[in-house]
Amino acid sequence: MIRPVLILLLCACSAVPSAAETWSQNMSTAVREGNQLGQLDLWRQRHQAASGLDPVALVGLGRALAQQGQLDVALRVLEAGDRRLGGRSGPVALELGRTERLLGQGVRAVAALERATVAPDRPEGAWYELARAQLEAGLNDEAARSALRAAREAPHSVESLDLLIGCSALTGDTEQEYAGLVRRMGLGGMDVPGLLRLAQLGLGSEAQGPRDGERAWAAVRRAVGKDPQSVQANRMLGQMIAGRGEHVQAVRYFERAAELDPGNRVLMLELAGCLRSAGQEERADQMQRHAETLQGPND
Repeated sequence: MIRPVLILLLCACSAVPSAAETWSQNMSTAVREGNQLGQLDLWRQRHQAASGLDPVALVGLGRALAQQGQLDVALRVLEAGDRRLGGRSGPVALELGRTERLLGQGVRAVAALERATVAPDRPEGAWYELARAQLEAGLNDEAARSALRAAREAPHSVESLDLLIGCSALTGDTEQEYAGLVRRMGLGGMDVPGLLRLAQLGLGSEAQGPRDGERAWAAVRRAVGKDPQSVQANRMLGQMIAGRGEHVQAVRYFERAAELDPGNRVLMLELAGCLRSAGQEERADQMQRHAETLQGPND
């Protein structure tokens, strides 16, 4: 009889979840229910149980405090934990830098995030966060280099590509900006200004190849389809079609742009010129006279 009883006791003991399993189950429940205060309590428990030496608990507690608007408290916790860990944890340095950036401590944020990028356990997103902090600190050239690293490490990240494109535009690196826009277009969901900028750079490239032209056409047509009310998209498509000598077809887009921006003198003159090239002399003369009465923007 002793052996069956022993087996039952062992089975009963094995059915009791460990402390770690219980914590994970409770956290899963809190996350599923959207219970942020519950998550905060659980992270605090885990942090205290590890005497502040668990990087995962430290990062979790910092984020939970930030979610509750307690950024100052989060900063103190993360700073203390970072010191206790000897500044060797990449994830902790990343969360510390993020928190410092949110608090407007740009210089300190950059320093912490630089540590995150060179840590042996460099976390995902470290280069991206460093680029954002550098950009906000006015370090545009450094931000561009970091954004390029971020885009290379996460080639399918829309956020990383958008950041790279923005940094490249600020530093005047049109080649990198164009390359980023081409990659961004391939991911879909690109906004109209981005599509038009891609077309502009592609058409203006000194070393323009057939694919650049194809991309430009695709980008502008996509922009018009995405926002038929865009003056710039309709105008650019009209200019491109007219550039191929297809003035009758181009008139349609110039007219649409003119309807949307009737006070634009230069746009009206462009429409008049296109009408004239399309053989519509009378309408061209009317539009010319109308344009000469306008005092609107000359762009």
